[in-house]
Amino acid sequence: MPLMYPELGPAHQVYEVWIQFTSSEDTWVDISETVDLKAQALAQHKSQVGEDEVKMVRQWALEAGRNLAPAEGFKVMYLVRRDDPKRAPKAES
Repeated sequence: MPLMYPELGPAHQVYEVWIQFTSSEDTWVDISETVDLKAQALAQHKSQVGEDEVKMVRQWALEAGRNLAPAEGFKVMYLVRRDDPKRAPKAES
């Protein structure tokens, strides 16, 4: 299938998809530096979210980080094998 906008270059290739809120997380990201900002942003939705929910965001992050650091868990689905040479960035000429 030809590209709709060939002047923009080749189509983006998706190599992995990160899915949140699964029962089979295999990757965790430390959100220590952003958990406060996340809670503040959530608190702005006053008609939908109360103080208890904002507190729960912090608690869930601590639980995901095994009480060491706030974290978020993801299940990472690899669409191309990690060692596949097609996944390596191409050198620019």
